[in-house]
Amino acid sequence: LRWKPGLELSAVTMAGWIIALGFKLPHGPHFWLVASIGFAIAVLSVISTLRFAIAFEGRIGAIAPKATTYGLALGFAGLLIGQFHRTSSLGSLLLSSIVTLAVVIAAIYWAMRTDNRQALMVGYAAFAVDILILYFLTFGTLLNSSLIFGLGGLLVIGLASLAFRLMKKTSPTGANPQVEGASS
Repeated sequence: LRWKPGLELSAVTMAGWIIALGFKLPHGPHFWLVASIGFAIAVLSVISTLRFAIAFEGRIGAIAPKATTYGLALGFAGLLIGQFHRTSSLGSLLLSSIVTLAVVIAAIYWAMRTDNRQALMVGYAAFAVDILILYFLTFGTLLNSSLIFGLGGLLVIGLASLAFRLMKKTSPTGANPQVEGASS
């Protein structure tokens, strides 16, 4: 608990091992299992924060936000890899994309409500990666036309404005930090 880089290294190593386990288990890749383990870690760390933080005098409070963040990252990695590893049809891709985006948006909302900045950044990254991969999979056949560049530009503009609005809402005062630093 005292050496924070050790906690980070342990979490990254454990996440890598769980993802590799999804590839190595018999009868195909099991990325839904990886996602389930990741989200279970996140849920258990949230529950431990709510229930046991007083009993352990804040020791769990120091670990739980990191465990939540790594659990969310592991869950999103499992969902994303499972979603795009072997897409059999457009219907299965659409269903898994809807589930993934719903979970990502719910995690972003939770992270904003609990002021967990690391989990918020993981949610933003998962959302951006999912949208980008979906864009390339669905519009990949339009590479020979100029339509892909127009759609790509509109997608980037829309996502950038959405991210700007969300970051503006999550800032504590809504003030520009560059302007405040210039006056001192």
